[in-house]
Amino acid sequence: MLSGIRYWHDGDIAAAEETVDAAAAIFRELGEDFWVANTDWYRGIFASARGRFDEAARRYRAALHGGVEHAVTLLQWKALVGLAATAVEGDRAEDAARLFGAAEASRERTGHELFPADRPAHRRASSGALAALGEHGFTFAREAGRNLTLPEILAVADGVVAAAIVAAPAGAGPGGVEAAEPGDADADAPRAHRG
Repeated sequence: MLSGIRYWHDGDIAAAEETVDAAAAIFRELGEDFWVANTDWYRGIFASARGRFDEAARRYRAALHGGVEHAVTLLQWKALVGLAATAVEGDRAEDAARLFGAAEASRERTGHELFPADRPAHRRASSGALAALGEHGFTFAREAGRNLTLPEILAVADGVVAAAIVAAPAGAGPGGVEAAEPGDADADAPRAHRG
């Protein structure tokens, strides 16, 4: 799976997808649902890089559900950052700011720093929602997001997915989303720390 993120860092989305799809198939065959959810996070990044925000939203939501089911907070906040960035792409700035706030609150509780693979989505979510809502609106929505309950977070995520599916053009192809920054690809992989 780590080679998938390395390919992504190098700009080879096709190789990244192929590698992570192969890993997902193995994990599925082994019944390792947590690791399948982990591959959904990667696949969300790759779909976003192709401009397939409908697929990205579905993948990030699947990763979020896997993180919740297996009590892996790291995967939860990473999926929320991706969903927030996807919400911006779908002109859902308030949802983006709320999910961004929920992700930040979760990340702060774990003590984790942003991983290099999270930075493009983090920037898109924060700067896009800020530009659309203005400073006051962004701050208000972000703070509201920090206090969302899990059912509320999941409902916002479902709304982002539904909007992304409706907005997806038929036969959508590659998009022009910001690529990863060069960095330590090994450090980008979500760790299997539970809780």
